[in-house]
Amino acid sequence: MKVETLLNHAMTAFKQKFLEICPEGPLPDLTVDSFAHVVQIFKESFSACGTAALKAYLESCDEKGDVLACSFGKARFKMKSDKEFLTPFGWVPVRRRLYQTDAGDISIVPLDEKWDMRDETLTPVVREAVHFVSGHNTPQVVEALLSKCALFNPSRTAMLHANEGFGTVWKQHGEAILAKVRKKEAVPPKTHAVVVSLDGVNVLMNEKGKKRGRKRRRPMENPSEETSTSYQNAMVGSVSAYRRPEKDEEGPQRIFSRYVARMPQEEFPDFKAALDMEVTATFLKLPARCRKMVIVDGSRALWNHVNANPLYNRCMKVVDFWHATEYLAKAAEAAYGEETYDGQGWFRKWKEALLKEKGGAKRAIRAMEYLLKSRGLRGKRRTDLLSARRFFRNNLKRMNYAYFYCRNLPVGSGVVEAACKSVVKARMCQSGMRWSREGGQTILSLRTVIKSNRWDACWAEYQAIRMAA
Repeated sequence: MKVETLLNHAMTAFKQKFLEICPEGPLPDLTVDSFAHVVQIFKESFSACGTAALKAYLESCDEKGDVLACSFGKARFKMKSDKEFLTPFGWVPVRRRLYQTDAGDISIVPLDEKWDMRDETLTPVVREAVHFVSGHNTPQVVEALLSKCALFNPSRTAMLHANEGFGTVWKQHGEAILAKVRKKEAVPPKTHAVVVSLDGVNVLMNEKGKKRGRKRRRPMENPSEETSTSYQNAMVGSVSAYRRPEKDEEGPQRIFSRYVARMPQEEFPDFKAALDMEVTATFLKLPARCRKMVIVDGSRALWNHVNANPLYNRCMKVVDFWHATEYLAKAAEAAYGEETYDGQGWFRKWKEALLKEKGGAKRAIRAMEYLLKSRGLRGKRRTDLLSARRFFRNNLKRMNYAYFYCRNLPVGSGVVEAACKSVVKARMCQSGMRWSREGGQTILSLRTVIKSNRWDACWAEYQAIRMAA
């Protein structure tokens, strides 16, 4: 088809639709309502223009011969079959040629094969939009948004079906896609440090399990009873690059973050493998003298994994500074009471010393020991102070914050804690949501790709894999 022919189809359909809605004559004076009416005229006319032109273009690309050579041998033209495709301009009815093999009665529609539309009604451009917005919000919200700002509006069922298809392909090829994308990525030469962090976050699963969370004291409630749903721990990991601060900047500046997230799993083997691949790919590209760090909160299980993994043998290991300050606050409240002037002063003093003074953690431990001897604490307050001291003692070798602070290196795992909220909770913990492992992982895969700023690169590789299948 020539460009001029395609353009004529488009212009004819646009003019016909425009005049159908708005007959020739003077337009009304400008008001809010009249402007909205004119906008609607153009929207419907553009829709008619686009669908008519696409229909003509697609039908011109169909096979013309009566015999078709294919992987099954020869296929012969049998009939013309109508099908509607959802394009960015709306639904387009297309008449396609259907062929059937000599043996096996296999039906082939060459036009559908050419542009990845076998067993599909949403065109690739529409599918990409559906996947992208589904990574941000629910099908109900997406449907409402598209009805307001787009010329196409797939149903919730169509969106769910499309996302299931994405999940199936990504489960099989996702790591291969990410590996290709990582090869093309470069670590900025100004990178001063790369920080690996990991954390867990609860997700409500559509699976039976025991109740979790705050205990409810109700006489008719059995605390050991299984419920039809259960909260389970999903895992989130981040790999973040930082540069040194420039003038008027305070502290290390984050350049980028890459995220990994997996639905709940016993011992999390898939999460650990995926994070290891992300970390390895990043470490291999680091400029000379770049610092490698692991920053995690006080979770014993997480530190056991980090310490047992040879990938982190040469990394500097740090307990999240802000997690440590929570134990300082706990010690201050135990010794002086909640929201007291003396407690607040003690906390501010030792928070500053912990961050900026050499040996600050050791000195904080001695300060807690002095409080234990001098304050005469009993019961819960003494238990809380002992708990704070124990945390500092157990993590002392990972609390050399002054060393990192004076070298403009990160000391907090805020990136992964924020990721637990932005990647998982914001999308998956809305009111009434319950997840299957497959459905939840599809959404997590979409969100980690989006939040890692890899969408365009991953989508190109994803489409290439679909076309090659």
